Amino acid sequence: MKITKYEHACLVLEEQGKQLVIDPGELSNSFVVPENPVALVITHIHGDHFDKTKIKAIVSKNPAIKIFTIEDVAKELFDLENITTVSDKQEEDADPFSLIFYGTNHAIVHENAPRFKNTGVLVNNLFYYPGDSFTLPETPVQVLAVPTSGPWLKASESIDFMLNIKPKLAFATHDALLSENGAMFTNNWLTNFATQNSIEFQSIKLGQSFEV
Repeated sequence: MKITKYEHACLVLEEQGKQLVIDPGELSNSFVVPENPVALVITHIHGDHFDKTKIKAIVSKNPAIKIFTIEDVAKELFDLENITTVSDKQEEDADPFSLIFYGTNHAIVHENAPRFKNTGVLVNNLFYYPGDSFTLPETPVQVLAVPTSGPWLKASESIDFMLNIKPKLAFATHDALLSENGAMFTNNWLTNFATQNSIEFQSIKLGQSFEV
């Protein structure tokens, strides 16, 4: 599987020449619609994960694309077809991608702030992306996207999330709110704890792809 990272929370996974797009949001300015998108996952309704303009561009490339998301987002995409509303532990397929969705709630920003819904996704029993949550999958994970910035998290939570899952490989996502220096410090902390626990942590640059 090839994984390409764009700004903030947007990722493109490729298998057998087909692509799965995850969370193309408003901050993902360099995102390019792939050649053969067969599936789209939107974890929740916030604009840094959900940009209608990008979604329509993806659908125009492949009108038959399968879209997997939560109810809040599905209501906003009422004019599109092939939308599947997902819930915790639901399993779906979009060949060559098998998907298992985990969790129901966005992480808490503040006790007096509204609670939002969110889903994480496990792809091909290999790669896990939690959206805006620290929901744990119920199976071993080889590759983990670790959220590292946002009003709903702190570095210790990102570290604990990684150590609880203990993947073979981890890399940072949800990182657009960090300055270059901030990202360096956060990634250094993650790298230190990863190394102590036999996890490989990679700092993936914008637009960079890697194979797993």
